[in-house]
Amino acid sequence: MRASLGMLAAVVLVGCAGTPQQYSVKEVYICAAEDCAPGSQRYSAAQVAGALQQLLAANLGQMVEICDSDPRQRNCVDVGVCHFVQGGLLPGAGCSRSFVFSVAEHGEQAGQVRVKADMLRTFIGAPLVCAPMEGTIQVRTADEITMEVAPHYCNWMGVGNMTATFNLAIEAIDFDRGQIGGYWQHAVAGTGSGAGSGYAILRFPKAMPVGAGWLGAPR
Repeated sequence: MRASLGMLAAVVLVGCAGTPQQYSVKEVYICAAEDCAPGSQRYSAAQVAGALQQLLAANLGQMVEICDSDPRQRNCVDVGVCHFVQGGLLPGAGCSRSFVFSVAEHGEQAGQVRVKADMLRTFIGAPLVCAPMEGTIQVRTADEITMEVAPHYCNWMGVGNMTATFNLAIEAIDFDRGQIGGYWQHAVAGTGSGAGSGYAILRFPKAMPVGAGWLGAPR
């Protein structure tokens, strides 16, 4: 049965270890070649890691939308996810709308993909200038997949200096549609501080081509 999937991203507070809401992900639902099922029923960790690396590599330099969503529908309710930030004396909404990945390659550990990306972020509508995010996607099993990003510097309007984090724990992957879905949390600390969480999907411009077989044969 065909199902539309989305993405899950979880972001941790600066300096905290682990991936928030990972406890709520019992299985990762994967769609590929018009077949959808819990990941561990079909694929090994190595197969999923290899396919994720190919999905990201196919979209290097492309804008990957971040959509507000929910785990029942996994559709795009609105482009961008937001949370409250206290920016010094200014309270307002900090929002994230997209990624542009520049690196997606095999990492040092088994089941690991090293990534580097820029993220379009705003505070009360004005853009932030941020260092690229660097981190890894770790596929421990086909039902436990996280993306962990190192804290990185952001600046708002030349006066707001912050450290930001954005980590992911993946709940659903649709290689046919080019979507990853799950719960997210994002945090900033410094001149501006705040954190938020929810469910979102990442929409990649390029999906797995028909017949490409990025995952290989199901087991």
